[in-house]
Amino acid sequence: STTTTQAHGLGVEPTFLKVILECKSGSGGELGYDEEDRIDISSSGATEVGQTKGFGNIIDATNVTNITHATAVAIMNKSTRGLNVIDKTKWKLLITPYRLN
Repeated sequence: STTTTQAHGLGVEPTFLKVILECKSGSGGELGYDEEDRIDISSSGATEVGQTKGFGNIIDATNVTNITHATAVAIMNKSTRGLNVIDKTKWKLLITPYRLN
């Protein structure tokens, strides 16, 4: 359950956010993913297992604010294709804002 705000420096409200989860787990990775594997979740957002879990992004002309659910984020297991909750200590969330004309 975290809220993080970061100035984006674009000077205008972004029109697009690139949202990536990067596996930072050591040997063996997690959920079939190896260290440094990246999952683009920009268009799909967070998924759910049992109940709604995930995160949201709030954008304005100055900042991107990310709100993360207290429980976890669920993603598709690379090997089994089933949904599994990630261990948040094994993943890094990368958000890059863009302004498209």
